[in-house]
Amino acid sequence: DAFPEDCNYGLISEEDVPYRELTSVFSKVHKNAGALRNAGLPVERKVAPPSVKQEVENLLAEGKRPPHLVAVIVGNDGASLSYVASKEKQSKEVGFTSSVYRFPESITEKELLETISFLNKDDEVDGYIVQLPLPKHINERHILEAIAPSKDVDGFHPTNGGRMMLGMSSYIPATPYGIKQLLDRSNIETEGKHCVVLGRSNIVGT
Repeated sequence: DAFPEDCNYGLISEEDVPYRELTSVFSKVHKNAGALRNAGLPVERKVAPPSVKQEVENLLAEGKRPPHLVAVIVGNDGASLSYVASKEKQSKEVGFTSSVYRFPESITEKELLETISFLNKDDEVDGYIVQLPLPKHINERHILEAIAPSKDVDGFHPTNGGRMMLGMSSYIPATPYGIKQLLDRSNIETEGKHCVVLGRSNIVGT
């Protein structure tokens, strides 16, 4: 679990736990379904979302609101626009509240940081991503470090990275966690399999 009930970091209340977990799981399952299919693994498109959808329905049945996942995107990068649009569509399919903050490439770093501060303080937002890459005049590290660790569903904040390295509860990078969720939810046996990971980044391959 991303944030267990006894976690006292990030000012997460016990009531917030299912929302944080669901936004994290969905974000990472959605991101990696295509990669597993491209690798030849038998992952059905609808395998993971229905289980997440059921969890959302359970929350609603208890009289609670649906999880709220936000994406922040700057500029008109084609791949980023496509990814965020797909995430928005899939979020709505599983019953999430989905919001997208779209800004022109001309936005200043100060203005973007003000948006981050607003999202950090908004109790109706359970988790969010800042879509990368950002324009060259904006320091990505400044932006990522400003995200509240308790809402950092991509797991990019240094606090989450450090806690992960120490084996403590945290949001973890989307790519490996999403693959693990898809394998588990699709009942794909991995024991004895040979896996090759290509790449070197803060997300995978380090």
